[in-house]
Amino acid sequence: MDIARPTRAEQARIAGACRHPQGNFEPVVLASPEHLPAYFEQRAAAFGARLALRKAEQRLTHRELQTLASSLAQRIRARSGPHAAPVALLVENGP
Repeated sequence: MDIARPTRAEQARIAGACRHPQGNFEPVVLASPEHLPAYFEQRAAAFGARLALRKAEQRLTHRELQTLASSLAQRIRARSGPHAAPVALLVENGP
């Protein structure tokens, strides 16, 4: 998996568009993209009942988000067969 790292200008633009309740962001540096699922699971375990996403009246806790992400990953794996391959997803805009 190849994930391009955003430039500092892109990071500033993204941070400016986000609405964090305390106005601060925790930088995350992963050794490789393969470490992202484990990091996500650790965060869900540590902050299970805390709000992870909000859009209008929709809200998801870290635990709910982890459950949905795991369910989606399992469905993708079940359909992809024995060989890993890139997958494109078309999803609605929202949590």
